[in-house]
Amino acid sequence: MSGTKISALQSLDPVSGTSVLPLVSSGTNYKASLQAVKEYVLQGTSVQGVQGRQGIQGSQGIQGRQGAQGTAGEDGTSSNLFFYNANTGAFSGNPGSGSIIWNNASQKDSTAILISHLNSSNVDIDIFLALLRPTEKFTVQDANVSSNYQTWRITGSPTNYNAGTASSYWSFPVELVSSAGTGTTGFANLHALFVALVNGVQGVQGVQGISGVGSSALVNAGTFVTMDNLKATVTTSGNRGLSLAAVSGSFNIRIAGTYAIAGGTGGSTASVNITTTPTTSIFGWDFVGAGDLATYVITDTTNNRAYRVTMHIGYLYNDNTICIERLV
Repeated sequence: MSGTKISALQSLDPVSGTSVLPLVSSGTNYKASLQAVKEYVLQGTSVQGVQGRQGIQGSQGIQGRQGAQGTAGEDGTSSNLFFYNANTGAFSGNPGSGSIIWNNASQKDSTAILISHLNSSNVDIDIFLALLRPTEKFTVQDANVSSNYQTWRITGSPTNYNAGTASSYWSFPVELVSSAGTGTTGFANLHALFVALVNGVQGVQGVQGISGVGSSALVNAGTFVTMDNLKATVTTSGNRGLSLAAVSGSFNIRIAGTYAIAGGTGGSTASVNITTTPTTSIFGWDFVGAGDLATYVITDTTNNRAYRVTMHIGYLYNDNTICIERLV
């Protein structure tokens, strides 16, 4: 019934007495019962429509957060290992292919070790031997027993004899660092050994630290120890303690002190104007026994300097230790 139109008006068939719908198909009028039309519709006369076009691809989502960094791997290792045979039949000259010799029959007392540029497998290792430098260490070890060894430090510049020829060999000035087993008693002739680099060249010695700045002396009471424009002594009368004075002019200080005496310890702080006239005992402390000790930290707020003064009382106030250190 493709192309059939169903009228919206239904009527009663006078013959059958049933409800009918007027139909129009290709210009021809028909009538069908309402029941027939329903059955026609329910029989699924619709056809599947054409599939629509695929939609455009959506935009890419944002990138996820980066994962946590993995743990660091273990430190790598490095080694240079060269196999040789001991040659105890000579003490100088070419040790022979695949051999090393010592310049002393008592191997541990040797001052030079000579190594062929060819190892026991006849492999030319000139390029590696040329890398060895003064202060570097190397070990000569029994190839079969690790407890038999000699460790040497290179003490001077190595020398390459017959360089670039088949009889090339190296002489290394050395001193023994340590040995054990047959490394101490001496390796036997033709014994299988290996030479192994222990560590790199020793670093240069650091520069000497800056010397401390200060002044100190053993002085009797009334005799000053001087540092810059500050001088100090032990008072000669009244309360016996630290007396300060300026070499010239005046300046202001903040001072903090601590003391230790037979009767206990203590401390104090103050602000003081220092002139060329010596002060009485700082803080009014009175030290009465030999061995009494006091330490003072002084900040010169006028000249932006700082000092530490140590006072150690001597017997009858003689040979008192006065030490002035400049901190800033």
